[in-house]
Amino acid sequence: MSFVIVWDTCLEPEYYADLHNVLASPAGTVLRYDYSRKYFDPESLKLFDKLRNKKIDHIEVLLCYGEQSQFDKAKSRIKEDIAVIVPFRLGKVKSAKQIENNEDPTKSKLIYDIEILGYPDLQSYRFYEKKFRTIIGDRKPLKFWHTYIEENSLIEKLLNEATRDEDNWSLIVEELKKLQFCGDSFWRIDFYYDFLKTKKVKFLSNQDRNSSTVSFLETYDEAKIFLDIHYISSHDSQVQNRELLIESSENIIPNKKRIKLRPYSQTSFQVKALTKNHIYNEFGSLEIETKDDSKNTSVYATGAHLRFDILTKIHWPKKIAGIFFGILSVPIILVSSKYPIMKKTAEHVEEFDCNTAFWVFIALIIGTLMFVVSGVILRKEFSIK
Repeated sequence: MSFVIVWDTCLEPEYYADLHNVLASPAGTVLRYDYSRKYFDPESLKLFDKLRNKKIDHIEVLLCYGEQSQFDKAKSRIKEDIAVIVPFRLGKVKSAKQIENNEDPTKSKLIYDIEILGYPDLQSYRFYEKKFRTIIGDRKPLKFWHTYIEENSLIEKLLNEATRDEDNWSLIVEELKKLQFCGDSFWRIDFYYDFLKTKKVKFLSNQDRNSSTVSFLETYDEAKIFLDIHYISSHDSQVQNRELLIESSENIIPNKKRIKLRPYSQTSFQVKALTKNHIYNEFGSLEIETKDDSKNTSVYATGAHLRFDILTKIHWPKKIAGIFFGILSVPIILVSSKYPIMKKTAEHVEEFDCNTAFWVFIALIIGTLMFVVSGVILRKEFSIK
């Protein structure tokens, strides 16, 4: 299996935050990247052009962090060879497009979407690290940020995500804690449709969205989503100042929540998605941010900050019921309101027909009630469980 290494050196605060966000994101999330063509080695560039021209359907990628020795949050630029390499996430590029720069074609940008998958097997990597570096050669930062790797059975072992995401993630975090990320808080999140955590939420993607995150999740009106957060701190004395701030749009309940972070812990909570009516689906959002209440003034993130878009879909049976009652109520009201309640006697004298008037009155009440029920269902003035 051939694949491309996507390098991250975290030279700038935004890239530093990106690594936290990629590590914390649940599998299935789709993130958008953009790089100038000059940052791809020749073979990886060919592969991305094939994807862009629809000649292949995806590219397997391995995201790797590279750091020179004693490097600390860009206080000095990279001047020497990468001393430490930490593979930290697997992914799959599903689409790519190019923004042309007519003045300098090398500065034309490739924009591509990575579906985030599991965590690489760091134990296998450490065992084969010397061979791994030999395969890469000099195709790494600062020369390239995308390195093509041909089919290689050794490399496939490094991509062995198996089902050990928890173990693999923990090993990666423990490795990063020894580097410039010392003092940061690491956490990851999973979404489930059920309390027993047997049905993971599947993320969908919208490639037309102009956003760094092009994925969203779907749920139904009044449904609950269960969130599971695993947390590791790399500096336990700072834990008392760290927490997760969870904020959401009006249609996601609760709208605001804070969770205190404790070392090597796990926490779960749930949110409920709602729509304003039973007529239209509704988009909402959920943000989870690592907050540091200490006097830390650094522009570098101390943890992940994720945003999830949530599409809450209406229940069609409720919409159909509302429309049905509304449509049926109109002819009942019209017919009953015009139905004659006077009758002629044998002497051709008109007189009030009590029996007919009674049933007309009942029909008007039924039609009016159906119209009202249609309105309250569609406008969601009460909930039908």
